[in-house]
Amino acid sequence: MPVAALAAAATTREAARGLLRDRAATAPRAAAARHPGARDLADRAVALALTGRGTEVAAACARAVVRLPAAAASSDDLLAAARTLRLVDDAPNTLRALDRAVAEAAVRGDRPALGRALAARSRVLRESGDRDGALADVRVAALASAGQRPDLMVRTTLATALRDDGEPAAAERLLLAARPEELAAAPADRHLWLLGRARGRALRSDVDGALDLLLESGRGQDEAGIGNPVFAPWWFTVTLLLAGAGRHREAGGYAERGQELAARWPTATARGLVLLGRGAGASGARAVELLAEASRVLATSPCRVEYARSEYLLGKALTLVGDRKTARRHLRQAAMLAAGSGWHSIGGPARDLLEESGGRLRQPRADVLTLREREVAGLVAGGASNRDVASALFVSPRTVELHLTNVYRKLAVDSRAELATALRASAGPAVPEAAKRTHGLAG
Repeated sequence: MPVAALAAAATTREAARGLLRDRAATAPRAAAARHPGARDLADRAVALALTGRGTEVAAACARAVVRLPAAAASSDDLLAAARTLRLVDDAPNTLRALDRAVAEAAVRGDRPALGRALAARSRVLRESGDRDGALADVRVAALASAGQRPDLMVRTTLATALRDDGEPAAAERLLLAARPEELAAAPADRHLWLLGRARGRALRSDVDGALDLLLESGRGQDEAGIGNPVFAPWWFTVTLLLAGAGRHREAGGYAERGQELAARWPTATARGLVLLGRGAGASGARAVELLAEASRVLATSPCRVEYARSEYLLGKALTLVGDRKTARRHLRQAAMLAAGSGWHSIGGPARDLLEESGGRLRQPRADVLTLREREVAGLVAGGASNRDVASALFVSPRTVELHLTNVYRKLAVDSRAELATALRASAGPAVPEAAKRTHGLAG
């Protein structure tokens, strides 16, 4: 179903009720009572994360919530833990928390909580490059909101999907439909809403309008004490827009602001965004140096979209200094990372510049699989059936089939036996990460 038709699909309460029945039928049930400390742990974790201080303590609190027995934490507790874990670059536990949040909301028939959990998981999957998984979740989030106004988080995620699908006007209408009381009720998510609107303006080449919205978010975050450089990185988008407009001195000032924030929250994603912003605003050998370091750092981050962006910008900078041979390697990596991810603004230019430089795409490696694809591939290569994988990851068998189709295409294999061989032969991290994730779920 086209993304533009999602809102139309979410028109009946019966569709949402059927969805909940299907989810509840396969979700794990447990008799454990709510843990009295779950809410306090989740609140402390997200509060520390948003202020941008206490990385280790915030992560420890969030992981403690995820380790609680099934049903001991509410869907919203798990969602708060997942938000924190995403900000500390703990992708496996982020997905584990979100998988449990989805299952918990489905079992209890809590449609608003289900929509929020699915929207949050969709965002994480999109950042990892899993476009199909992200779209599947946002579609179900829309169905869960049938017959009622969508939560601000669901609204923002739907708008992102619409923009990715080439419908920026529809995305803008959806965002503008948010009521003042809805924005006031979710002050943190309001900043993601502002970033969504700004990116829509930028797509229409309204740079000044985008900058106004981003700076509004920056002022609001400062007033609210939000100092996390990754949560709603207004400074990073401002830096890229100014650099693209040739306003390099101004861009450098905002990159320095990001560097101040990242000094207190030194995750790979935060440090990589700072380097990427500084490199985008530089030129010549200095740009190559900064972008090469950004690429190295972001390669260790779960935010694959920004890693792909760094590889593209590095390839472009190398082309400008005349090193076309090295440029081809980075442009090829950017194009491969963007393949099937929906990152058209990166993949298209990277492929074009690669061809202009005399290069071509080669057979993809396992390290271009998304996190969810690596999970599915690892489980299947270990002998799990599609239904077993669906149960372990709290997704439908159809979603597993979609992921497996993408894995086969990216690795150019036709069977499970060939898949296992390809994973063993690959230099990418697919098997170790999948095995680690599987162990966490089983435990």
